Amino acid sequence: MRPTALLPRVLVALAAAGPVAAGPALQATEPAFGWVPGVRLGGETVFDELNLRLNEAGGGASLLRFQNATADAGSTAAAQASGRLLDADARFTWSLEREAGPGLLDGLRIHQAIVPGEDFRRGDTVTRLLVPAGLVAGRPWRKGNGANEAGAFPESKPSDGHVLLEGSSEWIAWQLPDARWIRVRPDAPSVMRWQLQDNRVFDDDRFELQLYGRGGGGIAAAGTPIDVRYTIDLMDDAALQAAYAAPPEAPAVDRGPGVAMLVGEGPAGFRGLERLAGADAVADLVEFRIDLDADYQNPFDPEDVRLDAEITGPDGRTRTVPAFFQVGYERALRGDEEVLIGTGEHGWRLRFRPDRPGTHSLRLSLDDGENAVRSTPTTFHVDGPFTRAAFIRISPENRFAFATAGGEPYVPIGLNTAWPGSGGTHAYDRWWADLADHGGNFARIWLAPTFNRLGLERPEKEGVPSSGVGRIDQQAAARVDYLMELAEARGIRVMMCIESFGNFRSEASGSGQWYDSPYNAAHGGPLTRPQEVFTDAEAQRLFRNRLRYLVARWGHSTSVFAWEFWNEVLYTDGYEQMLPEITRWHAEMADYLGRIDPYDHLVTTSIGGSDVDPGIDALPGIDLTQSHLYGVEDIPAAIRSVAWSKAARFDKPHLFGEFGTAQDPEVVNEDPEGLHLREMLWSAIFSPTPGTAMAWWWDHWIEPNDLWHLYGPVAAFTDGFDAAAGELRQADGTGFAFLGPPPAPDPAVVSVRGGFKSWRPSPWNQPTTVDVHPDGGFEASNDLASVMHGANHEALRNPVTFNAEYLADGVFTVDVQAVSGHGGAHLKVYVDGTLRLDAPFPDPDGDGDAAAADTQPLEQHNGRYSVPVQKGAREIVVVNDGQDWMTLAYELEGVNLRQHPWLVAHTLVSDAAPAGTPAVLGWVRSREARWTNRLAGAEIRPCPASRLTLSGLRDGDYALVWIDTADGGRSGGGTVAVRGGTAEIDLPEVEVDLAFRLTAAPGAGPHRDSRSSGPRGRIP
Repeated sequence: MRPTALLPRVLVALAAAGPVAAGPALQATEPAFGWVPGVRLGGETVFDELNLRLNEAGGGASLLRFQNATADAGSTAAAQASGRLLDADARFTWSLEREAGPGLLDGLRIHQAIVPGEDFRRGDTVTRLLVPAGLVAGRPWRKGNGANEAGAFPESKPSDGHVLLEGSSEWIAWQLPDARWIRVRPDAPSVMRWQLQDNRVFDDDRFELQLYGRGGGGIAAAGTPIDVRYTIDLMDDAALQAAYAAPPEAPAVDRGPGVAMLVGEGPAGFRGLERLAGADAVADLVEFRIDLDADYQNPFDPEDVRLDAEITGPDGRTRTVPAFFQVGYERALRGDEEVLIGTGEHGWRLRFRPDRPGTHSLRLSLDDGENAVRSTPTTFHVDGPFTRAAFIRISPENRFAFATAGGEPYVPIGLNTAWPGSGGTHAYDRWWADLADHGGNFARIWLAPTFNRLGLERPEKEGVPSSGVGRIDQQAAARVDYLMELAEARGIRVMMCIESFGNFRSEASGSGQWYDSPYNAAHGGPLTRPQEVFTDAEAQRLFRNRLRYLVARWGHSTSVFAWEFWNEVLYTDGYEQMLPEITRWHAEMADYLGRIDPYDHLVTTSIGGSDVDPGIDALPGIDLTQSHLYGVEDIPAAIRSVAWSKAARFDKPHLFGEFGTAQDPEVVNEDPEGLHLREMLWSAIFSPTPGTAMAWWWDHWIEPNDLWHLYGPVAAFTDGFDAAAGELRQADGTGFAFLGPPPAPDPAVVSVRGGFKSWRPSPWNQPTTVDVHPDGGFEASNDLASVMHGANHEALRNPVTFNAEYLADGVFTVDVQAVSGHGGAHLKVYVDGTLRLDAPFPDPDGDGDAAAADTQPLEQHNGRYSVPVQKGAREIVVVNDGQDWMTLAYELEGVNLRQHPWLVAHTLVSDAAPAGTPAVLGWVRSREARWTNRLAGAEIRPCPASRLTLSGLRDGDYALVWIDTADGGRSGGGTVAVRGGTAEIDLPEVEVDLAFRLTAAPGAGPHRDSRSSGPRGRIP
């Protein structure tokens, strides 16, 4: 996921201003309720508005509401400026404090607070400072308090994004036309992070600085202030430059032991070995404290100091297990913010999870570059019980499915919980409890980039000894320690995402955080350009060191589902040009990790989107492939298409590591009932690798709307299904027929929407044929794209041909949703070879040269373009004869008269199902009850009772069980007889969906196998 700006709903506005010494003063008229429409300096507006926004979780009721005061007298805004507060919510009060004087650099110290009168579930708190673009466009900015970055505001509106800068404890300043500077200093205990954005991309001629308060999510207690504090300074150039050169302010939170604690002295040798975990000889995790002497400066660099254990088990097998250095912390809450307090404990640890009872031999080896020594062998005894058999593997019987090392099937059911807010690990106490209580067993976390409290590497900062490239942030590591213990207690497997593209993407408006990357030479790192991470020998050595630390500290955990090298490596700088080097990097890192991990965890990476890079995904060291999909309307069709095609292409498991309808939480929050989450969870189960699509927006959508209950029915449905017993397939054929007379002809629109967009070679960027059926279903020769390319990307040209039997005179419609600003497009529609629609979409400024033209999408061409189609078999071809791309969707009216059930069946068949376990899973859904239709309030016509026919099954008698998709309840459906490989199941009226399982009675014979080899699928 590419993190985007979160703009909560406007709920309350507060602001303050006061006099500033030296030169013209900051002036503002303060209405009675504390909101100012503008702040002026010597007649010049320097802030259009200062306000505080509080978002009630889930986009619920407003607390207090305002609108910007820019309208004429007599309007709502004018009424506000005179002191009226609109839509006040009596549950909340606000307060404002300000302070100005010596010691504050002649600045204004502002404290804005909202106090709830009752407990409520809160979202983000954001202070917005809006600056006229004309005041600062083209003028310099500075970022200080250790960041020491400089630049200039863009003169013109950006074409590819709106986020300019991001930070946390750093201050941000910009120069005014009179050469003085405005500086904003966030108060670290109350401000978690900030971002500066260019609102001109939204046709708002202002820049906006957003200060994000701490404590988003969870319950805000009555009477406890929710606040944001910051200081606005007015400074001359000399004072600003002095502040820019000054060292960063000391952190306010306890950082644990000083840097001396990370340094070792003396000749290499061992002083003692103490068994900690597993001391009672019944636990299968064994942990040792190792007391040693060695000469080193960085305990996280094995070239400086390396400590390994050779452990020989009762079976005679010897494993090499790396040890690690750690600093002890305890977690605590101060208000709603997690703080970590150093315990004073630090030193070397060894963790090991044996796979069998008995006596083990242990011998340590230590190398500090000057001396290499080995300890005298010692022994330890473990009796069990054992959970090592719970490590996740690829099933030996089904190369597309997962199982534990002990052979138990594992179907991942979960979501992303990539990073916490200010509550830190306490947030995971809630999230993972809710997930596990509803049958979930999978979560994905990120261990990067630097904004993440779980990020293991961050730029060097004074007072934080474990910061800096090549060092492991011990506060983050302590948090991960807690999370892995929590995961084991909750039965959750965790995909550990090690690195994200943001650290190696320079474009801040595209979620790049290169400016804050520890690998950046500006922070002491080895790289001058982000893309060098894949070729620079030192950067590769540092990444291998990080892998070693991961294996040493957390490799023992059975809750590690997989090591994931990258989140969306596609978005790193220079990806296309560096693809051979990136592929080689993955091969080398996978080989190294495989050699040092004694527990053989799965290894994966995510490229981004559902784009396929065969060089990376096909590597033997990559155990499973992934897709990240957003903006898909026909979720089941997209999931079915991608899952089966990727499994067939790479012959390995596949997961939807991220999934969502949008990359904007405001769009997602339009679906508070989780209609699209329900489709994501159910449809991904019917894949060669059964498991849910892993939803994004855990903290801004799933938790606030309490959507955890949607996981329970899926968990109940898959419970007892042995996906690992043998290769899974879909039923050879499915069909529906009404049980009674068909309803009267009633034309229904067949909507065909592609779920894929890419500007790279891919299965959907080639000519595609779509066969449309009279029941409203369709089959595509390739994955169907939503983007149709033009001459600018000749190799990606992807016209679409529709073959359809019109049962009545009707209409074919192209819904144009976006047109490229890099030269426009040209839509043509041919019916049976005759041009019936010719619609050019010109770009007013020509070919869209980014240096001279506006390249934003051309919204003036958006709309519906229709052609009449006569009854009969028709071939309809859609072509883009223009310069660049356009985004399209399609509708056919006259093909489906509702004379056939408007249902689609998803099936999963296990020919190797153990006796007494489900052999067939089925999910039947109404085509008309798609989440987009339900969300729009469209009339959903229930499909009358019908009969489902399945073919390609084993002959025999099967017990039918219905599963309620809303609550997971089960009810018996009698017996289904399969004869000649065919089963018939009578269905009740279906409004949305229903699910069923078939369990074979003893003695079911072999089915009539008409399958081709390998997985395959059909787009419904």
